[in-house]
Amino acid sequence: MFRSTTRLSSWANHEGLSREHRFRDFVLNPDTRTLRRGDEEVALRPKSFEVLAYLVMRQGAVVSREELLKAVWGDVAVTDESVTKCIADIRKALTDDSQQLIRTISRRGYVFTAHVTTPVLRFARHDGNGRVTVDPPDLTPATPARAMMSSLRFRASIAAATVLAITAAYHTVSRSNRPKPLRSIVVLPFTNLSDSAADEYLGDGVSQEVTATLATIPSLKVVARTSALQFKGAGQDIRQIGRRFDADAVLEGSVLRQRNQIRVTAQLGSVRDGYTLWSQTWEGDLQDMFAIQRQVANGVGRTLLAGAMEPSQRLGASRPEAYQLYLRGIFEGRKSMEPENIRNAVRLLKQAVEIDREFAGAYAQLAWYYGTMESPQARSSAERALTLDDRSTTAHLVKGACLLFFDWNFPAAEREIRRAILLDPWSAPAHAALAHYLLITGSPAEALREGRLARSLDPLDMVVAKLLARIELLTGDFHRGASTARAVLEFDPRIIALDSAMINASLDQGRYEDALDWLKRARFSESYYREVRTAFSLHGPDGFLQTEARLRESGIPSRNPTMLALTYARLKDRENSLAWLQRAIEARDIQVLTVRLQPAFRFLHADPRYESLVRKIGLP
Repeated sequence: MFRSTTRLSSWANHEGLSREHRFRDFVLNPDTRTLRRGDEEVALRPKSFEVLAYLVMRQGAVVSREELLKAVWGDVAVTDESVTKCIADIRKALTDDSQQLIRTISRRGYVFTAHVTTPVLRFARHDGNGRVTVDPPDLTPATPARAMMSSLRFRASIAAATVLAITAAYHTVSRSNRPKPLRSIVVLPFTNLSDSAADEYLGDGVSQEVTATLATIPSLKVVARTSALQFKGAGQDIRQIGRRFDADAVLEGSVLRQRNQIRVTAQLGSVRDGYTLWSQTWEGDLQDMFAIQRQVANGVGRTLLAGAMEPSQRLGASRPEAYQLYLRGIFEGRKSMEPENIRNAVRLLKQAVEIDREFAGAYAQLAWYYGTMESPQARSSAERALTLDDRSTTAHLVKGACLLFFDWNFPAAEREIRRAILLDPWSAPAHAALAHYLLITGSPAEALREGRLARSLDPLDMVVAKLLARIELLTGDFHRGASTARAVLEFDPRIIALDSAMINASLDQGRYEDALDWLKRARFSESYYREVRTAFSLHGPDGFLQTEARLRESGIPSRNPTMLALTYARLKDRENSLAWLQRAIEARDIQVLTVRLQPAFRFLHADPRYESLVRKIGLP
């Protein structure tokens, strides 16, 4: 049997609003500061009551001791023992020795796990004669339903129901007289409350789907998932998190799986004052979930605002086992960009599309990971995804990248990239792709603007940050580019491609000692670094470059034609530079696409053979 409960709280501490929260046989009223069990009032010390009220308002979320201290005691200096004593008082009052209501999460904090309902939201009304009456608004509960479907499809229903509820809150706030409408949101990773760490991907899957679906709502900015992930398990106050990203609201939640039972809680909080705007809990068994998706979503929509606009519906899996593999694949791919993780993600996603050949989302993610491997299968996976669902931002991006880097079809690439931005205006990868296109096609100032926009949308996406560093370096801003590069490499020292960009930029600036430092950091090979270092010590810049050319032609560290063309250009060796540039174009080397931005090639610009080679690339 499926059960759903919803709570809707005020945007602020609204005058005349009485809030009651029910769990088990208790009723808690924060305004009258009372806790009742049936007809009897349960005694609690004032601070213990405030701790309980805060945990109830954050139901389903892990609340750290630090957050409780700040929320309940404010600036008053107290020790952790104060929280411990309050929790003990509460458990005694609730007869919760077995932690069925308040669960301790080791080294993280506490979570209120019981179902909480707000059966009546009373709004005070003055009748003009000095009397106050309280009438309950019409709150239509979600209709329970039963259908023999898998819990994996249930996760898609949670995403859809949660998104619709947030959408309804978004429109409710924006159409009222409240001080500030909802214009941006952070979706935090849902906490895994299950005993097994193997269930971690369930919570990540719910937040992933909610984030992606919310991104389809016009004018609602959704903070990038990469940035939101840094707060996974952090237990920070939602107001601090929201303010960091200039967001109006934060969505958090939890997933609890116990054998064949699953419970998902989602809670939307106001960044302005920390109050809960809305929350809902779903629970059911593993065979009872997906068919109730629309019933739950419509029930939540009716509760918050009749006729609320729905976001675009994403096409999901028709087979629950395919959806599980999809979630596991994304979870694996997001661990890191290490080849092993990417290969594991591809393996899981291939299994998903083998089971369900109509699963557009799995094809799109498969295209993305194939793209990171520079595999030709990226194109076919993206095209299959777009055949099934033309609204896939990811698939349009991958197809655009294939057209840009492999086909050199610049007009078609631009159309795909701009289509992706139209579908998701807040996508950092989409704006980064446009920046890359603009850089290649000769609009460096616009490329820089798009690159900085992409970085602002997702400051922790190191792929975006790496691209911005390259743009800054290639557009002549060496100091800013070097600063961005160092910040990226401090975050992830494994990004060797950025070391290469810094080597080239240092050589273009005549900073050979800096180039050697970056060369050592790049870890191409110890013998390569040692030979180049020795040649520079004995013969200066020419010795450096001649040795680098000789080693590269022998395949150390690689026989990349564009890099060899650049090395010979720095030596002012016109014939060898043009010869290797010709080979780079014939090999369709990606690095040759920035040929017009490379300072080393400037001495070739007056040579008609150089102009003829550049025209072969087809740059506008």
